[in-house]
Amino acid sequence: MTLRGFRALAATGFLALCARDAAAADGIPVCVAAHDQYAPASTPDGMGGMYVAWLDQRLGYNTDVWLQRVGPSLQRATGWPDGGVAMTSITCTKTEIALVADESGVLATWADNRCNVATGFDIYAERFTPQGARGAGWPANGRLVFSAGADQLHPAIAGDGAGGAFVAWTDLGVLPRRIAIQHVLASGALDPAWPANGVTLTSTAPDSAAASLLADGAGGVLAAWEDTRSPDGDLWMQRLQGDGTPAAGWTAAGKALMSAFGAQFAPRLVSDAAGGAVAVWCDRRSGGTRLYAIRVDGAGVVAPGWNVGGAALSPGSGEQGRHVVFPDELGGAWVAWQDARSGTSAAWLQHLGGDGTPAPGWSTTGIAVAPAAAAQTAPALTSDLAGGMFVSWHDARSFGTSGADVYATHRDESGALVPGWPADGLPVCDAAGEQRDVRLAYDWEGGAFAVWTDARASATRGTDIAMASLGPSGPGATQVRALSALHHDGQTFLTWQPPAGTGWTYRIYRSLAAITTPAQLAGATLVGTVGDSSAYDRHVSQVLGTPYGWKIDSLAAELDPASGLFVYTAAENAEGYYAVTAQNSVFGENTSVTPGVNSLADLVVELLDRPRPVYQRTLQVGFRQPEFWTLFVSDRDTPLMDAMTNRPGMAWDCAIVRPVPHWESSLLVPLHFRGGSVLDAIYGTGYPGEWVLGLDDWLPNGQGSFWYGWADTYDVTSTSDTPATSGTVVDYTLRRMRFTLEWALRTFPIDTTRVYAFGYSMGGAGSVLAATHLADKFAATMSVVGKSDFAFLSDPDTTCWFNPNGNLRKLANALWGTVAANLPASEGGHVYEQLDAGWLAAHEPQRAFAPTWMFAGKLDNTMGWAENIHFMNDMAAGRRAGALYWEKRRHNENFAVVWSPMQDPRVLYRYRLDQSYPAVTNLSFANDPGDGVASHGDSIGTINGHVEWDTFGVDSALHWSRGIDLRNLTTLTGLRVPPDSCTGDVTLRRTRLFRPAPGEVVTFTVADIASNGRLAQSGTATADANGVVTLPGVKLFRLGSLVDVVRNPVASAPAPGAPHAGIALSRHPVRGTVELAITWPGAGHARAALYDVSGRQVRLLWSGAPKGATQALTLDSGTLPPGLYLIGAEAGGHRVSRRLVVLR
Repeated sequence: MTLRGFRALAATGFLALCARDAAAADGIPVCVAAHDQYAPASTPDGMGGMYVAWLDQRLGYNTDVWLQRVGPSLQRATGWPDGGVAMTSITCTKTEIALVADESGVLATWADNRCNVATGFDIYAERFTPQGARGAGWPANGRLVFSAGADQLHPAIAGDGAGGAFVAWTDLGVLPRRIAIQHVLASGALDPAWPANGVTLTSTAPDSAAASLLADGAGGVLAAWEDTRSPDGDLWMQRLQGDGTPAAGWTAAGKALMSAFGAQFAPRLVSDAAGGAVAVWCDRRSGGTRLYAIRVDGAGVVAPGWNVGGAALSPGSGEQGRHVVFPDELGGAWVAWQDARSGTSAAWLQHLGGDGTPAPGWSTTGIAVAPAAAAQTAPALTSDLAGGMFVSWHDARSFGTSGADVYATHRDESGALVPGWPADGLPVCDAAGEQRDVRLAYDWEGGAFAVWTDARASATRGTDIAMASLGPSGPGATQVRALSALHHDGQTFLTWQPPAGTGWTYRIYRSLAAITTPAQLAGATLVGTVGDSSAYDRHVSQVLGTPYGWKIDSLAAELDPASGLFVYTAAENAEGYYAVTAQNSVFGENTSVTPGVNSLADLVVELLDRPRPVYQRTLQVGFRQPEFWTLFVSDRDTPLMDAMTNRPGMAWDCAIVRPVPHWESSLLVPLHFRGGSVLDAIYGTGYPGEWVLGLDDWLPNGQGSFWYGWADTYDVTSTSDTPATSGTVVDYTLRRMRFTLEWALRTFPIDTTRVYAFGYSMGGAGSVLAATHLADKFAATMSVVGKSDFAFLSDPDTTCWFNPNGNLRKLANALWGTVAANLPASEGGHVYEQLDAGWLAAHEPQRAFAPTWMFAGKLDNTMGWAENIHFMNDMAAGRRAGALYWEKRRHNENFAVVWSPMQDPRVLYRYRLDQSYPAVTNLSFANDPGDGVASHGDSIGTINGHVEWDTFGVDSALHWSRGIDLRNLTTLTGLRVPPDSCTGDVTLRRTRLFRPAPGEVVTFTVADIASNGRLAQSGTATADANGVVTLPGVKLFRLGSLVDVVRNPVASAPAPGAPHAGIALSRHPVRGTVELAITWPGAGHARAALYDVSGRQVRLLWSGAPKGATQALTLDSGTLPPGLYLIGAEAGGHRVSRRLVVLR
């Protein structure tokens, strides 16, 4: 079977390497068990991977044979355990493993001393299936092939094409020595057609002689060996059929392959792809040891064009040996060897064509594969299956510091270096300690696998077996490849191709000078580390089930999810060079540097600029088409971007859902629940012109931060719930929320005064945080079964998840430390003050606070119920705007609950950042929430939920006015109707022009709108230390109260004869037609309109130049539905308004 025919075997699945087998810099550990593992043998598995066998002393007193199967990406094959499978587990010593693979798995042979002094070493064989099971019929610890009264050594193996194998060995129990061969069937039995002691190939072999076997493709086998039937030693050859008899044209004695003057020894056979063989051997005909080759056909006849005395591979004066041969499938062969012609051992390579002459492009001397000064020994060789070859060897260039290392090179069919490979080779492994016994196997993808004995940890656990992938352009397990940089918007995007396997840690270095040597890494700045697949958009990919890589520029192609990515955020205008190395916990960092491969040859010019999210893609999600953007963040503060993580190289997605048409309008920021994603945050209310900004609160460990942040000592990759005990808790997530929101407001046509947050569960907690920490951005927020106080530990429901020992309390402790520890917060103060919205409301009167609507369940044992009572009490103490609605709902009962009709974020849209509003607290009419025990108090109720107010009013330097009423509330069980009147404290919030000085006394009046403006109350109030005015005990009427507040009434009274701005009605309430008299509040363009209670314009009454200071207008209410309306008039930048009640 040809190499390419073998590739046609059925594919099989592979498992990822476990943690101990993870990919490492300087190679991947095949086995790192205790004590020594050494002397690997390898062979391709025919499916893109390889089998690796080795000698193993993990039990401490035996040397056993162990086997592993490795997949195309250096992962363990399905069914194969960590550390491999034991082919033997029996006393004493094994040695000299040889392997061959076929469609049914792998066959191995070895010499085995089972502490039997009488027999010494014997020959055993074993089969394992591709799934890691012992072959059917094969005994545990192997099939005994031959045992005699002395050592049997130097086993060789070749497949028979039918699941069995031919095994040859040298019998040291007789003099002269015997070389014999036996046939083991696929069943594990010795072939009964063969002699019990095997077929004797020769009885005149020296002790060191070893046979080389080659399957003949017809069920038989070709064998070559050193034979001393002549004094100097010659090479002989035999071809046996499957039944053990010589093939036609062959005698029982075999045929002389080479009998030139001097000794010939160490033959190696490879197929000539035509039923014959190419043999390469060591030859002393000219005194020193030289390498010769010859080609013979299946009958043992020298092929045409070949000298019967063989062809010298490379004339020279130095000793040549330790040769390895690989067929070129064209009748010729590649040969690598160790050559001492320069006085120091070096690896050489030659390609002989099918006619015995050097292949085109090759000289008669061959080439030195890596002309470095240090010794190169024990080469290994395999094909790239494209006409070229990989060569690997032991290299002493770093012998004084790290011992012998493993290097490799890649040559094309003409012997030229493949691009990406330097003239003196690349290190496959140059770690500390010695690396030896390198073996190569092709991988069917143009690359190769290298496997070797590794002594870097010999002082602690013994030698290990390691492996690496050699890609076409370089060693896959020693360096990253194709490092490149792109700088835009204040960030440098570094990308690279990773080595094979998983479990890597990449270290990113930055320097003012080009990094060209390992020594320069010590003087460079380590700017960050990242792990596997850092270009993988992991969260969205996991949710959608489709692997997505990130884009680093909106117009660029998507990165391969398996590739590497690190984003460096510039702190100043600067220039720099970068290099990236790889490491893992087993083998440490590979500090090799190759300019143009893992080190940038070109300078990166970096400019200080504000980073922007990068557009990724637009997806169809249900009926929506969200645009996905990614913000790449930094773990350090820069002038234009605060740190948003404590782990370098992180990024978060956000989503924009545009309205149709894309006019300037409101923005809703839905915050997803715990365990959700940005894909759960793309749904708006359907309000006309509404934009939606979806954010993500997700960490690599699968947790969220409750939309706040985490301690700078917290490991975002760990699932441990050990409480944080040190460091500062940083509001990383809130910082990202602010940064992303500011970008959206700059980028899209959004009304910056109409931004709102809404969330359920953890998203509700995030909405409260938005109200308390980002009140300059959010006009109002709504929280449904969220959380307002993360410091609260004593919910009467002992099953509450946030009580001590609750699951969510453990997560909070891991993120922020315990409440008792109360770690410092990056914002100032302590973290559990920043995470207690009520405490902030009551104790930081200078803090801005967005109005907050809360919906809670008395039976919610996830977030807890009792804290809501404390929160509303603190809100009242701080004179903040907020409303609480409750019922006997559980946490996950979100639909068809009593207050469902009120859980509509559109009710928030009456608030604007550029408009004042009244914060009403301490209402004389309110339901009783009880004392925190779910069964106490009203089962359904609200605090402040009935309060309604006009969206238009007066907010001038000397005058503030708003209409306030008590509305009916809709529930699934019917209307809840407030009393005709009650009292409450009214605090003037978010005033723009009306700002009394601290301590200033203002005058207020209250008019009963339903009584046509009858004066119901008057009084005074004093501005507090922050200039905030609270009107105590204001009378509030169900059909409306008009509250007017003035500063310095004498100074603000209109001049004699000047009209007083306002709106007068001919009658009120209104049926049919009513006359209006509007005294415009300023000069210039004037406008008057009628609005409904949500602030939506119902009818334009006037727009243009005013007709006098006071203008008469007529309003026909006959076509209007009955209810409450607002008339708003504005001129010269000032506004007046009043309530209008329409009756039928």
